[in-house]
Amino acid sequence: VESYFSATGLLNRYFDKTGKTLNSAADFFDLVTKADTSAKEVLDLGTDALAECIRNISHTVNPDKFVLVGGLTGSYHLYSERLIE
Repeated sequence: VESYFSATGLLNRYFDKTGKTLNSAADFFDLVTKADTSAKEVLDLGTDALAECIRNISHTVNPDKFVLVGGLTGSYHLYSERLIE
């Protein structure tokens, strides 16, 4: 999941898709807010991978809650709806 939903993962997937190198997750999320189609597709793919991981853990371990931490949570508003779905 980290290969798709982490700062490095998102930047690498964006590079794979566009051939463009970004300097930071902040640059990536700036593109998402500016409706860059490729950035949005990469974020959606990463969010789907994270959601599947959470779903699998939920069915396996049945925790009371999940706590997301780290730098990407600062942009939670950009992927929360898809993650919750």
